[in-house]
Amino acid sequence: MAAKETPQRSGFSGATRAAPFREPPFLWVELTLDPSLLFHDLCDLYPGHRISGHEDLRLAIEKLSPSFICFEHDHPGGDGIRLLAETSARYPHAPLVMLTNDHAKETMVLAYRSGASSYVVKPIALHELVREIRMLLALGRDHAQFPAGPPATGLPSQPEGAGAGGPDHTVSRTAAALVRLERGFAEDLRLEDLTMACHMSASHFSRTFKKEHGTSFRLYLLRYRLERACEFLASAETSVKQAALAAGFNDCSYFDRVFRRRYGMTPRDYQATHSTPRSEHAPGSARS
Repeated sequence: MAAKETPQRSGFSGATRAAPFREPPFLWVELTLDPSLLFHDLCDLYPGHRISGHEDLRLAIEKLSPSFICFEHDHPGGDGIRLLAETSARYPHAPLVMLTNDHAKETMVLAYRSGASSYVVKPIALHELVREIRMLLALGRDHAQFPAGPPATGLPSQPEGAGAGGPDHTVSRTAAALVRLERGFAEDLRLEDLTMACHMSASHFSRTFKKEHGTSFRLYLLRYRLERACEFLASAETSVKQAALAAGFNDCSYFDRVFRRRYGMTPRDYQATHSTPRSEHAPGSARS
């Protein structure tokens, strides 16, 4: 592995540059009086440039063609939201991350509606921010392509209506919703948050999701949770209740009923025939 270069000054005021990397440089727009250390930490992983204020933003974007842009605010307010919207309109293909101290739901809603790809509240651990950025970059590299269903677990998972003559997944307009599903399938996923992430109305989102994936989002989520439950049940040390809760089912009776309907057996029966002791799992085989 090549030795890392010490970040050096570039042509932009306050910008730094890290060692060469496969990705184009990212752009950090510092709009706070109390900047975090995250920019310097990210420069260990990605080449980055920083500007203070927004006066040179357009010039920096046109010169760098950044892989993503991060706006660091204390509280963005109206000016911050307008800057986000203008940047999104002018450079629609650049993922935009808003990093802020503002916990207000109203601000988050405005940020997503104005073009934010991700809304991150400080403080945040570096590994969590990196995970978010990697997902955004993956969406950009793959032109937002996602599979028609959840990762395979050896159980049927093809949505009804998909397959030959099914939906076209060349470009997925609902990819951001799938990212949030994979990150928070065990949480209470609200349709409002998903539609904001995809910049659609609820009705438009539902129609688009059905067209792209051959099933409704509600049914897609149910099947995704069931497959994750099967993964949890593969460990003999995990109880049925623990697997249900970890997969996002708060009602064990409902979980038992939909599991039986989907797979033709109860969760307990599935675990009896498919589980292995924890010690028998290969190192590093756990799902990340």
